[in-house]
Amino acid sequence: MLRSVNMRKLANLLFIFCLLAACTPAEGTPPPSTPTSSELPTVAEWSSSPTPSADALSMILYASDPTLPQYDPDSAAYAEFPSVIKQISELGTDAVDAADDLAVAIRFPRPDSYLAAQALLKLGPGITATTIPLLLDNLHAKPEARLYSAILLGSEGKRASCAVGKVAPLLWDSDPLVRSAVALALEKLTGQDLVSGGYEVLITPSFLANSITADLPEGKLAEKARNWWNEAGSKVNWHPRYGICDP
Repeated sequence: MLRSVNMRKLANLLFIFCLLAACTPAEGTPPPSTPTSSELPTVAEWSSSPTPSADALSMILYASDPTLPQYDPDSAAYAEFPSVIKQISELGTDAVDAADDLAVAIRFPRPDSYLAAQALLKLGPGITATTIPLLLDNLHAKPEARLYSAILLGSEGKRASCAVGKVAPLLWDSDPLVRSAVALALEKLTGQDLVSGGYEVLITPSFLANSITADLPEGKLAEKARNWWNEAGSKVNWHPRYGICDP
């Protein structure tokens, strides 16, 4: 199950989108005119401060969430996604309140959803660690979300080692880039030498999926990690103590 957005954030989110989407008025109340896309408020107008809070920025991200009734690919909020991601990535430790929202945004059906993963990489392992449960959920989402979430878990190193049991089965994923990303992530999570030197990739905030060598033909990159998992890794208890993946 996804970690739910806290009630205060959800209430504010619904209020803002009511302003944008012209919510159904009470009976007998004249309906307001629906604003055109050019009339919709911008990020700056939605915030009462010159420096928007993490919560205020997060609300805008959810215009890209197809599970919400306010999802609108034609809205100004939807178009602001890259700008908002950039602003959150520059908040430093203040971005912790938006970290979960970044993790969820990785699975949104947008071609630029990977920007949310890059933002978490920029914010660093301390903040990314707070999103581990959501990153594990992402392992069941679209291929790109599986790939970037595996990489983010790997960026946590042994701090996220309890994720190994959920990450490792993706060594047999149908997507060759996901298989490669998982092998790379497992190497970081376990400290084992699971990827041949020529396929190693440096994980930086500018990391992109196409920087990985695809596991084609199948097993070209993932075979070493698969062998380790079958022979040794699958026999290890990766949950030595309660709560390690939910700091």
